[in-house]
Amino acid sequence: MGEASAARPTVQHWVLRKNCSFTPRQVLWFYLSLTFVASAIAMVFAWLGLWVVLPFAIVENLLLAAALLYYARHALDRECVWLHDGQLRVDVIRANEVTQYRFSASWARLEWRGRRGDILWLCHGHEAVRVGSHITPRLRRRFATELRQAMRRQAAAPQPLRTPELVAG
Repeated sequence: MGEASAARPTVQHWVLRKNCSFTPRQVLWFYLSLTFVASAIAMVFAWLGLWVVLPFAIVENLLLAAALLYYARHALDRECVWLHDGQLRVDVIRANEVTQYRFSASWARLEWRGRRGDILWLCHGHEAVRVGSHITPRLRRRFATELRQAMRRQAAAPQPLRTPELVAG
């Protein structure tokens, strides 16, 4: 039993994301409800002869729409870190763009940078990627500790011997 579990590769996975109050769908419903209320109030004032309130309500709703659209586009931003079979993979998701980084876990290192030393970077040679930018500093330190321990465990685990494949030519 111990031998079978030792031979099975372990995958460790961390998802580092914002703690958002609203999902994009909830943002849409929130915006529609506010727009309905603001438009109803503006229509009442316009009906009473104060038509100048209506353009301000329209501008207010357009600015709110722009702000909520930005929020909704970035509400699901996250970083996913996988450690598997001696390899580190980092997926950075920003709006609709996914950037993927792959590192050898035995050569990768974590560095604290920034004015206060609170920005975590995963480095491999000359390449570096910022990780944990969406979580609190306390959780970032905990993640760094967990990742370092997992990388050490994988480095210390005996690697299975791989025989080179021979290709007949």
